[in-house]
This record gives sequence, C-alpha cells and structure tokens, in this order.
Amino acid sequence: MRKIILLISLVLFTFTFDVKAIDDCTTGELSRLKELAGNVSFTYDYYFNEVEDDSEGETVFGSLYYYNITAHNLHDDLKVQIKETHARFTTIRPTLTSFTSGEIVKIEILAYTENLCSGKLLKLETIKLPYFNEYSLRDECKQYSEFKYCQEFGSFDVDDEKFLSELENYKKELIQNNQPNDNNFQIFFANYGVYVITIIFLITISIITFIIIKIIKKKDSDLS
Repeated sequence: MRKIILLISLVLFTFTFDVKAIDDCTTGELSRLKELAGNVSFTYDYYFNEVEDDSEGETVFGSLYYYNITAHNLHDDLKVQIKETHARFTTIRPTLTSFTSGEIVKIEILAYTENLCSGKLLKLETIKLPYFNEYSLRDECKQYSEFKYCQEFGSFDVDDEKFLSELENYKKELIQNNQPNDNNFQIFFANYGVYVITIIFLITISIITFIIIKIIKKKDSDLS
C-alpha cells in the first residue's frame, strides 16, 4: 500500500512540475513575444464623412476629417489595443477608425498566451496624428500649391477672410519677384554704363559711315 501511495505521489508531483513548467513565463518565451511585438507596425490615412447639422433649426451640410489606423504583422499570441478605450486590432479587423486630427494615440501590445506571460506589456506605441488642413482642398490651392495655407497638413489659425487676404499678398509677392529689379539695373549701369554708351556710339558711327559709303559709291556708279 505504501508503494502505491508513493507512486501516486510521484506521478502527481511530476504532473504538477510539468504544468508549472508549461505555465511559467520563461526568459525565452518573453523574448519570443517581444520579438513578435517588435514586428508589429502601424500606418494611417485620412478620410472625410459628410455630416448634417440641424441644431439651429436649419440643415447644414459639411464634412469632418478623420483618420484610420491599420496594424500590420499581427499575431495570435499578441493583444494589440488602444490604451484608453481597449479597442482591439485583430487579424480579422486590423483597421480602427474615427481618430481625429492632432490626436495622440497610445497603443498597447500585450502578451496573449496561455502561460504566465499573458497580460504582460511588451511594447507601447505612440502615434501623433497630424492636423489635416481643410483649406488645402480649396480651388485656389490647385493653382497656388506653395502658398503657406495650402499645405495638406498643419495647424493654422485661419478663417476664410484671413485665407483670402494672405493669398492676395502672396500673389502680389509672386508678381514682384517676377519683375525686373530696378535697383539691380541702376547698379549695373553705374558700373558699366560708360562701356555700354561707347559701344552704342561706335555701332551708330559704323552704321552711318557704311550708309554714307554706299551712297557715294552709288553716285559714282551713276556718273560713270
């Protein structure tokens, strides 16, 4: 009987040890999970939604701009989620939507395994979404794409009046930059004016002399 009890105890001890070994979060397992987390990357793109506002008694249509964030290289042993909301990226739904311009999005990558590593934070990713400049879509920006308020991304304190006013100033600057510079002409003439006048004088004298010679030759030819 003692032998049977000893044998059962040995089996139970071995089984418990094996289960613990399987459940334990070893250094090697944690390294594997961190490597998987390091392979995860994110991209984003913007889109717009048409919105309807009738809060003041009349219907007003407009558009609001949002961002999608897409996770790449996801793995079943990882839980990838937004820190604040716990909204998850999955292999079935790798893209989450409705992020706003200028938003700072923190994404947790956690271990999601059947061992004691589960739940451990492997990586924290921070994405700062740029401000989308809606003025960049205006018709004026198709012609004046280099205008400062026509940049696709950027946070600008500007309204329609300021946009149009600054655009007019920008147009005037373009015109001025394309015209000859009077100051440069004056500097050139001060340095080389004597030479220019001399050359013009000599060319004029040469032309007059040539004409006189032609006239004289013609008269001599007629007399003979």
